Amino acid sequence: GDHRDLPSFPTRRSSDLAKDSWHEQDWRAREWFVVNQAEIRATEGGILIPHVQMGVEAREQTLGPDGLEDAKITRSEHPLVKYAEAFTHNFDLIAERKSSVFHLRELAKASVLAKYLLDTQVEMEDSWFELIKEVKQMTKMEIPQLWNQRTSSQVNLKDGKILDAENGMDMGTRGVYGGISMGLDKFDLGATTMQPGAGEAPYSLLFSAADRGAVMARGVVTPPSLMEPRGVDLNLNKFDLTQTVVAGEAGEVSLGQAFWSNVDCKQGSVFKAEDKELLAAVFDSQLSDRREDGELFVPPEMRQVHLDRLRALVKEEAQVAAGRKQHFLSEDFAAAAPGPLFPSSWGSSFDLAQAAVPTAGVRCEQPDQQAVARAMKTAAAFDKTAEDGTCFRVYRADGLEVRTTRSRDGEELVGAVFTSGLEPVAACQAATGERITKAVEYVEKASGTQKTVPDRHYYVVFETEKGDRIATEKRADGTIAWRENPSDLEARNKLAKVINSVDKCDFDISDIKAAACGGSSYAASSERKRFAHGIFQKAKA
Repeated sequence: GDHRDLPSFPTRRSSDLAKDSWHEQDWRAREWFVVNQAEIRATEGGILIPHVQMGVEAREQTLGPDGLEDAKITRSEHPLVKYAEAFTHNFDLIAERKSSVFHLRELAKASVLAKYLLDTQVEMEDSWFELIKEVKQMTKMEIPQLWNQRTSSQVNLKDGKILDAENGMDMGTRGVYGGISMGLDKFDLGATTMQPGAGEAPYSLLFSAADRGAVMARGVVTPPSLMEPRGVDLNLNKFDLTQTVVAGEAGEVSLGQAFWSNVDCKQGSVFKAEDKELLAAVFDSQLSDRREDGELFVPPEMRQVHLDRLRALVKEEAQVAAGRKQHFLSEDFAAAAPGPLFPSSWGSSFDLAQAAVPTAGVRCEQPDQQAVARAMKTAAAFDKTAEDGTCFRVYRADGLEVRTTRSRDGEELVGAVFTSGLEPVAACQAATGERITKAVEYVEKASGTQKTVPDRHYYVVFETEKGDRIATEKRADGTIAWRENPSDLEARNKLAKVINSVDKCDFDISDIKAAACGGSSYAASSERKRFAHGIFQKAKA
């Protein structure tokens, strides 16, 4: 199915991918666990170690000669295909962290080993079949089915009115189905008569610690497949397991609680420093449930190739985490729509289709620390925690927006401060004929990194006899901004520097507005500066 709590947070759910880029309103498909590669590896001492590479495959039902059949989805842009590719890419890390996926892989290894023993007709001692004294008969001959459906809706707004209200909302349903169909009926476990004389190595030496569970007891009864199996496909008939390959050298491992003590200790660990750091990241308690296995915990393979693979995946996770913080602290972040870097639950599942409302926030390079402290004492307007335990918060007070982050068990750190507030929908209009009594010229640091954005913004604020305030400036595109009683002006002025002011003016507001009107051609930084100086001098004259 479509896992809700993925233990590797770079892997996005298919429903999120569908929301971003897929335009088919309704679809239902399946995700299957599959074995992509299987082989038996032999050590120099003759120990057999089963090895599998598993992944996830997206399938949909098609009508075949025998009725409905599951067929692989080949459309690369399909969200389930993207999800399957991402899950497969992170499979090794997910399997180490998620107990259910880990044991599924162990069962695949056991199946591979059993198939090898049958295909090669290996004779084994009876003691191997007495490891499990009693085999309990399964009481339920059913396969559990999992499903995950999401219905999305969209309301179209224009000028505050709902369009096509009589037709209702646009809705679409997308479903992902899954479950477990182990397919072990393909293996005839009792077809071969085993003779003693082959295996003499004790159980603890025959398998590495990571492969302890890869032994199947004689006489295990497997349930027959249902008419519509879904979820896990362990069809191993396509693999030739009659040949073995030389296994790589395994590292030293410790079991159960001994393993955790060696991962958690500050000194005296049996692991190399870099491997200890890697294992701590892989088995992060915030992302992994494997510690709950206790003494039954099976450590990961310590072969270098496997560790390198895990190290690469953990590094990708760290890059995603860094990207999240960078985006959260940027001007592009919106609390109402955090974006694809963050969990989908942070955003709303109910969308309004309307024109974007520009924010008036400006980044504060040197904010008032007392104002920041006051804001952080208020209730957070945005408070979310990511999968790895990192907390993202937004506080709003005194015209400021303070954004903070806090790692798990760490301190809350201020990352960025912006002016808060949006352009008013209908700001109070200054009456024509009002007299201007005060003018102040400001300069502020510009936000943004584009080359067309200057280092400074210049603007002028006029105050009328009735207390109305007007801010005017020349934009980069040459147009004139004339904003009457803007809601963010107080916060903006706190962050700007006064370079000119005059308290005794006597001009009609319409005269100043007429003087401010100009062309719409591109304006260089120096021209915008001259505009602010010029309009201020006119009010001062």
